[in-house]
Amino acid sequence: MHDILRIGEEEVYKDFAEYKRLQVKLVLTNYCVLFLRDNKINFEIPYKEIDEVKYTKKELEKAKKLPTSNTVLKIRVVDIQGNKIDISFKGEESPKVLAEVVKIIRKRKNQAKEENENDKNENQNKNKFNHNNDSLLFNNQDFSNEENQENYNQVDDSIFDRKEIKITENELKIRFLNVTPAAKQMFKDLVVEDNVITEEEFWQNYSKELISFSAQIKATIVEPGFENDSENQNNEIKGEKIDQEIKKPEFIVQKVEPISRINIDEYKPSINFSPALPDVEERNINDDDSDLFEFSQPFNWSQEVIERPEINPQEFQIEADNFALRLNSYSEDFLSIPEIETPVMNDSLKILKEISQGISNFFDYEKAARKNPEVNTALELLRKHKMEEQILLFHFWSNYEVSTDESKIERLRAKICELKNILKTEQENMRNEEALKAVRPLYKELELSIDRVLNL
Repeated sequence: MHDILRIGEEEVYKDFAEYKRLQVKLVLTNYCVLFLRDNKINFEIPYKEIDEVKYTKKELEKAKKLPTSNTVLKIRVVDIQGNKIDISFKGEESPKVLAEVVKIIRKRKNQAKEENENDKNENQNKNKFNHNNDSLLFNNQDFSNEENQENYNQVDDSIFDRKEIKITENELKIRFLNVTPAAKQMFKDLVVEDNVITEEEFWQNYSKELISFSAQIKATIVEPGFENDSENQNNEIKGEKIDQEIKKPEFIVQKVEPISRINIDEYKPSINFSPALPDVEERNINDDDSDLFEFSQPFNWSQEVIERPEINPQEFQIEADNFALRLNSYSEDFLSIPEIETPVMNDSLKILKEISQGISNFFDYEKAARKNPEVNTALELLRKHKMEEQILLFHFWSNYEVSTDESKIERLRAKICELKNILKTEQENMRNEEALKAVRPLYKELELSIDRVLNL
């Protein structure tokens, strides 16, 4: 055994295990994980190359209650390249062995990660300030050039904390969940408590949805010349006439920039972080509805939705993996960023745009919210449910198209059904008639998207 270990390498723990259907001796050292067969190294992986260690808590708890000689428990080690290494333990002692192995690997992995980050910080600190007669370097940016110095002075000093900040990918995810309570609740329900999907699936699907949204909506110019006849329309919602004055929304066209690496010198602190996802349900605006919009610009605009092509499962998987790799690379660019501002939860117009554009043509929610605070409260609650619905529906349809795991699909369907019951209960308990009248169509829209899943 001592002939196998490197100089300075020490054995921490060893036991028998199964790897690739082979009986091996698993050895944990202070440097790496070794798989030995016939006293030779069959495979090894350093702790610094390990990304995460997974196992099923429910199976472990069940095995602890009544372990037998046939008890088999598994763990999965995922490296930084995404490769998966499955290890099995068999026997009455398998629960204790699994717990000890997971504990040691996670501890050593975190130590290796801290050492790696400390080495990076030391190298960065060496290059942070470098004075000479010709140039001044700050965060590796040459400011001896007058143009660079002027651009730097235009950036708000508030984005710098006068010290370098290292933001990891996990910290970015934690910050995102902290400012989006609905996404945080879905992450807790789907990943942490019920184990409906894995953490990796949650973030890959979330990232993939943001990509599809950036390509889904585009604005097209329509030749001017049509008259607005909206005054003659019958202003009704589900058979109920609305007395308020019709207020037509402004249509804002934003250019969606392609994904690229972030240049810290071009960063502006005015970036807004929207916690809402797009709905997975397609919406089309017909030419007959064009008279609902009125603009002060010389052109008239209408909204067009790109028809989604058929999804090839293999191409789908490749695109998702590629985006996940690009997402991981972003953490290297976030060296200095300000605190993320918490979005305004009571902005009724913003909430309305996220939920529905068509309904806003018939009802002035801003005016109703000013008169009755309960309308604002109801809209805030609806905004939370809208994000929950979007997350659940996207995970459902993503797995419905490619997954062969029926149990996962059924668990997601049960979560969607649970959300529908919550929406129904809230409507029944709402006592204010004006608030109920305002939000009933929005509840109806959420239920229509949910019914498409429940009626399959």
